[in-house]
Amino acid sequence: VPKLVVPVVAVGPALKGDLSDPLWRQAARLDGFVTLDDYQPPRAPTEAYVLCDAQALYIGFVCHEPGGKPPVAETSGHDGPVGTDDRVEVVIDPTRGRTWLWHWAVNSIGVIWDALETSGKTLSRWTARPDCARSIGQDRWVCELRFPFGRLGWAPQPGEVWGLNLSRGREVSHKEQSSWQPVTGAFNDPETLGDVLLPEKDATVALRTLSRGGASADANDDGR
Repeated sequence: VPKLVVPVVAVGPALKGDLSDPLWRQAARLDGFVTLDDYQPPRAPTEAYVLCDAQALYIGFVCHEPGGKPPVAETSGHDGPVGTDDRVEVVIDPTRGRTWLWHWAVNSIGVIWDALETSGKTLSRWTARPDCARSIGQDRWVCELRFPFGRLGWAPQPGEVWGLNLSRGREVSHKEQSSWQPVTGAFNDPETLGDVLLPEKDATVALRTLSRGGASADANDDGR
């Protein structure tokens, strides 16, 4: 499983919906998304950008749309069924224990679905809504997300490893699902997440192989 060290900045980027803040240039770029089950390059490529500061994790998506059609966005209202819209998804296992995880899905107009998933159950009453900015262009749509650690009730410690996967569901033109880490079956499988290190502020940013060992945690209904 690839290991990613997340760049740390003093203050994170302003969310403008277009990745125009210069701080995004310091983010780790994740591309090479592959399709669900068969691991092929998708017809519509996606790039993601990840960085953090002391208060939050920042993730940006660029969802290319070769056909030039606008993304499908029929859902409104928090926790609406965005699974039928064009969307991006974030899955995080903060303990790397593979027993529970946080899951978010966001469509192109900023509607957010979130849930805690554990032991085969989806607890949709759990919520930790990220800040969101997005835009729709002629051949792409962009989504910027900020996940404040305070809302999560969890903050990474120096050298801590989280599990992470980023995915995209495409409904316009040609339906397809793709993700940063290869997935068979479902994006919320904790075994498929990539290992992500959140280092100290002054740590050197590099790709390296790390092991968290056998750390795990049992989740209560709040995911803590």
